[in-house]
Amino acid sequence: AGGRPDRTGGTGSIGSIGIRNSRDTDDIFSHLFSDRDEYGLMIADALRISGAEAIYLFADNDSPSSASRYEDLLGVASASDAAVYTFLNLPLDQLLKSVSELPAGSIAFCLPVAREQAGRLYKPREVIEQMSRISPVPLFTDSEINLGYGAVGGYMSSPGRFGEAAAEIIASESEGYIIEKTLSAPFRYVYDYNELTRWGYTSEIADGAAVINRAPENPPAAAVVLIAAAAAVSAAGFIIRNSGISRKGQGADGLRPRAIPEGLSAREKQVLSLLYAGKSNKETAFELGLSSRTVSTYKSRLMQKLGAETEADLIKKVHSAPGSAEKQAETRL
Repeated sequence: AGGRPDRTGGTGSIGSIGIRNSRDTDDIFSHLFSDRDEYGLMIADALRISGAEAIYLFADNDSPSSASRYEDLLGVASASDAAVYTFLNLPLDQLLKSVSELPAGSIAFCLPVAREQAGRLYKPREVIEQMSRISPVPLFTDSEINLGYGAVGGYMSSPGRFGEAAAEIIASESEGYIIEKTLSAPFRYVYDYNELTRWGYTSEIADGAAVINRAPENPPAAAVVLIAAAAAVSAAGFIIRNSGISRKGQGADGLRPRAIPEGLSAREKQVLSLLYAGKSNKETAFELGLSSRTVSTYKSRLMQKLGAETEADLIKKVHSAPGSAEKQAETRL
């Protein structure tokens, strides 16, 4: 109250993150996700990047779901080496004033909070954006939906992937079994390069992380022309000289295998197309926003469906599949 934080001490344990609508759903999500200490990884990465000595948590606890998220985050934050202070249920003007007065050597961590002021409802990411504009310290949050609005990033939840995981769980229940692991990974490391640059953290990106707002490296114009010309000549020579398999994909015009086999899901087609273009599992995972393990699972499915024993055999089968330019156009992703 009044913009003064509560000092928190002690230790806590992580609970289930996300859906808490029913006991059965809660048990399933706890079985699949809570043992990974997701909030603990969020706090650990924020402290790793920033080296902060204090964490200021901004959250609500005036509803069962918001209180549950707050308690989970508070528990793991309190177990860290950093001092923890909390601001709860503050009106927007007090919240922003509190943010503007945060001391150096600390970080702000904000759980989703929506605020109404002067007849306007501010969505959580709009609140994050206002906080970031005036904050003297880095701002972290739990969901990648807030990236691009002032949050640094880190280990974050992905609402889209969480939805995919929930769909997998619902589908498994409808078929009478409980899955041990979902194909979709609801959490990942992802950062906003603009915020990393703002706070001097560009060297702290976690291995394999996704990064938004990072411009591609631009070699000198003359070098671009030479590289492009050499690549074109090399590609043309390879295709002309070789009557065997060519895995030369062209991302710009959407060139794909001669004919993508029928009976594949949209995701399987995406994975197959990138593998055909010569992408590694890691590169394919990065482009599709998946984990390498998930790509390996899709590749195994593709090999099984197409009767291939190795990846090379898989590429051969796709390359030799009958198809025309018209068929290729129909199966573009």
